[in-house]
Amino acid sequence: MSEHKNTNLENKAVFTHRDQKLGIPSKVFFGTLFLSIFATFVFVKYLPTLLGLLVSAAVTLIILIPAYLVHKDDPDAYIVWLRGLFAPARLTTVRSTRRRVLVLEPQEDGSFKPKPIA
Repeated sequence: MSEHKNTNLENKAVFTHRDQKLGIPSKVFFGTLFLSIFATFVFVKYLPTLLGLLVSAAVTLIILIPAYLVHKDDPDAYIVWLRGLFAPARLTTVRSTRRRVLVLEPQEDGSFKPKPIA
């Protein structure tokens, strides 16, 4: 059977290698790291030092754990998410829903009567 195996069709590591840090794509990891370092500076400046460090550690974990869980099974999840976020279908006003607008008119007895706008 090995004589039928074409070595040119083998999946090479160059095509499947993804640059990851701690199981998170490096672009996402370094963005998260920058955000965490910035949050640490802000928290330490405006809170007592020990409390600022604890809060920044908690914020870092709150950011990193979901990022790891999202990219655990699909390392390219962030690319799909960004493409979906800025998809042309989302940026159009063609899909609009016509809504009925009512104006509440006060009555003499203190109640309000809804009047539709044509």
